[in-house]
Amino acid sequence: NDDDTRLLIILTLARHAQGIWIEKLITALERQQELITTTKSKHTEREWKFQIRVMVLEQFLPNTTNNPNSCSLPSSTINPLSLDNNNCIGIVNRVSDAAEPFEVKACLAILQLAKQLYQIPIVNGPDAYSLCVNKWCHHVLFQKANLSSPTTILLKSHGQKKLSSMTKVHRFKDAILDLHRQCCLEENNKTDDPVESSVSSS
Repeated sequence: NDDDTRLLIILTLARHAQGIWIEKLITALERQQELITTTKSKHTEREWKFQIRVMVLEQFLPNTTNNPNSCSLPSSTINPLSLDNNNCIGIVNRVSDAAEPFEVKACLAILQLAKQLYQIPIVNGPDAYSLCVNKWCHHVLFQKANLSSPTTILLKSHGQKKLSSMTKVHRFKDAILDLHRQCCLEENNKTDDPVESSVSSS
């Protein structure tokens, strides 16, 4: 490849790099590139030629290669491929919003640096991604858009203690029962309205 090859980066997790959604995305981007290059003049054709490259988040966390339980985000290697806006036309963020917390934080850091420091255009950038990983934000956005959404229950953890699966199930059942009691109480309060009570008593 030439040194001036322009890159379109797809950022994802190593465990998803060979997934069907990444393959479909690459295929769609390649088709779009072919369509653009055939409709543009030869003078501007080079501007639309680029190489699609899949990068995994773990490339930015070098310690995870030898020790999966240890990770870091060293500032000296945050940009391992020197992805400045001269050779990178953009980043498509496909890191799962259900990733592990340390992966989400690392992804947000990389996206912010790419956007603020290197001025690289990003699809699903830090603003959108930060909303995607936060269920609370989901409900606020759904409400503003007049979209229905189910009730969300927040299960609090006890410090850094990891809960067993059965403990999680029991706590979820308790939370559902508490929610049910709360709904019943609200319904009872409605029926205790003075106007309704006077009408029913008469």
